[in-house]
Amino acid sequence: MPDDEQLQKIMEQLQSQFDPRKFMTPSQREIAELSDDELSAEYLLVQAKTSNRSRMQRDFIVTRYEFDSQQKQIEEDKLNSETND
Repeated sequence: MPDDEQLQKIMEQLQSQFDPRKFMTPSQREIAELSDDELSAEYLLVQAKTSNRSRMQRDFIVTRYEFDSQQKQIEEDKLNSETND
């Protein structure tokens, strides 16, 4: 049975080979590949109800924007707690 270090190397290799974008539809992939600035602009259009995107794309924009915002907040909180320690 492999030890923890071997399992870690296997997991890292699998993660580097796995690209979730390959499993997305073209319209989902388009949203997934937006830069942060483009995503923010698209999110504002969705919130203002002026986006020309499909319903699925608008939902994906909102989901990705909220997820990215949560991740940034988690990273910021983590950095703040490390500097306060």
